[in-house]
Amino acid sequence: MTTSSLHISGTDFATLTRQLERPLRRFLAGWCWNHADVEDVAQEALLRAWRHRDRFCGGSFTNWLFRIARNQAASLARNRARIDRLQGELALRDPDRVPQPEDGMIRSEDRARVRRAVENLPTRWRDILGMRYEKGLEVQEIARHLGDSPNAIALVLFRARRKLRRALN
Repeated sequence: MTTSSLHISGTDFATLTRQLERPLRRFLAGWCWNHADVEDVAQEALLRAWRHRDRFCGGSFTNWLFRIARNQAASLARNRARIDRLQGELALRDPDRVPQPEDGMIRSEDRARVRRAVENLPTRWRDILGMRYEKGLEVQEIARHLGDSPNAIALVLFRARRKLRRALN
């Protein structure tokens, strides 16, 4: 069995995933908030890998699978951040105030501007910002997860925030 073949049989896939199941869950423990999320994201990553195994174009199957899992975990974090943000906005609203139509439009325009500015950042910068602000990880934790120095992570955060300020002003 080779992990660099362009076609992965069902038997090879099952063998690989059994070997990678624990390392995948350990990897995801650094990305997810709790054990249930780790399990959900691991299962979704394995399912996506199975469904799209024809897209595996060689190289390291482990890296390919872990990238799928990382993307799933990041997606979960983004969705949770959106929900938390919306719940916060609802909680802060004055129940006696009658909402005006322009209120939603202004918030929507601001969110769209911020979203466009973030989307224009390099992928690595977006990932690090997400780990810091959506997941609440400290610089040292991010550095450990990514295998970088804390100074390198702090520099990326500084540059990303500066670029966002410039884009939004």
